[in-house]
Amino acid sequence: MPKKMLIMRGKVTGVDAAAKTSTVKGTMKSGQTRERAFTVGDKTKVTIRGTVGKLDEIRAGDSVRVAYMKTGTSRLAEEVAVVEAPAKQT
Repeated sequence: MPKKMLIMRGKVTGVDAAAKTSTVKGTMKSGQTRERAFTVGDKTKVTIRGTVGKLDEIRAGDSVRVAYMKTGTSRLAEEVAVVEAPAKQT
């Protein structure tokens, strides 16, 4: 049985480009808020508001959509799309 692609939308809470990970906090369908860590591999597609980007260009507070595959307890991001930059502090 093929694995199912899962989707999470939320705000980036952390990025570690050296470790190739990103952490996203979002609200699940149940209404619960969850923070999940994703591994970003060499084949992961990263886009920033429609333009090809890199993991180190993603910032905490960015709104993202992550398409991922879950294997055991790990989550491998297939695609990370920044849909909105964080609001500017005034």
